[in-house]
Parts: sequence; C-alpha cells; structure tokens
Amino acid sequence: MKNRVGYTTGLLVLILSTTNANAGVGSSGGGNAVVCRGPDGKIVSAELLDLYEAKNVFGSEIKISNSSELDQALNAAQEIGKGEGLNSQVDAYLSHEVRRIQSTLRVLPPGTGIVPIDDSHNVIIPKNCTLEQLAIYQMNDQLLVDGDIWGQLNKTNRAALLVHEAMYLFLRGSGETTSVRARMIVGRAFSGERFVPIREGIPVESTICREEQPTPGRSLQWEFFAYRNQEGRITLQFLTLDGRDMISKSTGTLPLDLWPLPTSTNPRVEWISLESLIDGGTPIMLYFRPTANSQTELYIAVAQNFSSANKVKLICK
Repeated sequence: MKNRVGYTTGLLVLILSTTNANAGVGSSGGGNAVVCRGPDGKIVSAELLDLYEAKNVFGSEIKISNSSELDQALNAAQEIGKGEGLNSQVDAYLSHEVRRIQSTLRVLPPGTGIVPIDDSHNVIIPKNCTLEQLAIYQMNDQLLVDGDIWGQLNKTNRAALLVHEAMYLFLRGSGETTSVRARMIVGRAFSGERFVPIREGIPVESTICREEQPTPGRSLQWEFFAYRNQEGRITLQFLTLDGRDMISKSTGTLPLDLWPLPTSTNPRVEWISLESLIDGGTPIMLYFRPTANSQTELYIAVAQNFSSANKVKLICK
C-alpha cells in the first residue's frame, strides 16, 4: 500500500507542477498539418507534421492502425514512458494528459481556420502543399482543432495530435519554445521505435557531474554520469543536457586519458556528438582548464565553436 501511495503522490505532483508551469504559457501551443489541396481549394490529403517529418526526414515507417484514437495515443504514451525521462512516471502523466486533452478537444465548424503559430521551425514540406495550423491550445485548457483538416486525418494522425499536445505541453513548461523535440518524440513513438531507459547501463561505480552553480528555483541544466565502457573509452551518459531532459538513453564518448580529470598545464578542448534516439547529433564541447594548483576544471556547452560557446562549469564526484 505504501508503494501505491508513493506512486500516486509522485504522479499528482508531476501533473500539478506541469499544470502550474504552463499556467503562463498562454495559447502558444498548437499542432501543424501538411495539407495538399486541389485546384478547387478542397483538401486532397492531410497529415500531422510530426508523422510527415518522421517519414521524410528520419526515414521512419509510421504504423497506421484502425484502433481508436485514444487507444493508439495511450500506447504511444506508454512507449515514450519506457525511456523513463522527464520523470519515472512520464507514461502515466502523458496518459492522464491525453485523456484530459481529448475531453477538451473542440472541432471547429467548416470554413473556420486557426491563425498560424510560428513554433514549428520545420525545414521541409511537399511541393505544391502548405503547412497549416491544425490545432491551438488555449489558456482555458481547451484544444481547438480545424474541422476541415481534422476530417481528412486518419485515426493514427488524430492520435498523434493528442500525444503531441500532451508532450509539448510538458516541454513548454520546461522552457522549450519550439515544437521540434515534441514532434520528433511523437514521430519516433508512432514508428514503433524503442525508447531506452535514460539510466540503462550506468554502473554503480560511476562519476556524476552537474553544473557547479545551479540557478535557484530552476531545475538542473546539466547532469550526466561518466564511466569506462567495454571498449576502453569513457562514456558520458546524460540525464539533462543544456536544460533539456533526455527522453531516451543519450551518450557520448571521450578518450580514456581524459578521465578521471587529468592534471595538466595545458588546456584542452574535446567535442563529442551525442548518440540518442531523440537528440542524436547534438554537438557537445568539453573544455578542460588547468588551475594554478595543478587541478583541472571542467566546462561544458552545446556548441560547434569554442569562442562562442556559453560554457558552464561542472562539479564531478
């Protein structure tokens, strides 16, 4: 009974903290669809941007189903939860939000459109088609949906919109201002790809590194474990990266001579490329700076250029 109470309490805290965090977000959240129209202006095809990008940018195969929108959305939420990112109860949180959002969804009457929101930052679109605003999340927790586009979506696309809104709601509360990561997460989930627990494979004898001076009232911006892997190199396994909570296992490797922190009179810069289902390819810079007492300070940043990097000092123990 004690475990059940702890689980329920933790989930309630997560839901309430997310709701409070998003109280000031306003109607900045929404979802976009790739819409193709005929010469008469009528919709020929429509697809959620998340799924379109998953297929055409990342080469994923979307699993189309005739199951109900809610069942598909809940299955996707459960898959995302396997990564144990954001919170160990993320699947329960997403499931709760998916149900709530579906209950507040209002399909607008024919001929009623939604003013576009510039938060997608997409880079591709089919020729002779347009990106149109499919939905907008209102301050009163109501999701308004373009009825003309909604009517052209299959059940899988409708389910993906529900998960998109739940996921982006959480990410906006964590400070994200674009839907890029939310769309990638949704696309991966509806492709049936595996979300790996973010702590999987971390040995007991690992070093943990965090930013030395966290901002009061703000969650950690950097947190990772460092340990020697089977190939004789050093693995950095991230829980939080530049303010982004990892959603699936995310790692990078360093040469063996850089850990434990070396004692040297010369500074050194190393770059690693993150391996991750969601945030793969993120360029990370590590700056090893010698001190006067023959110690080494470690700084980190997401950057491709050392001089312009917003370096953060870490403490490892």
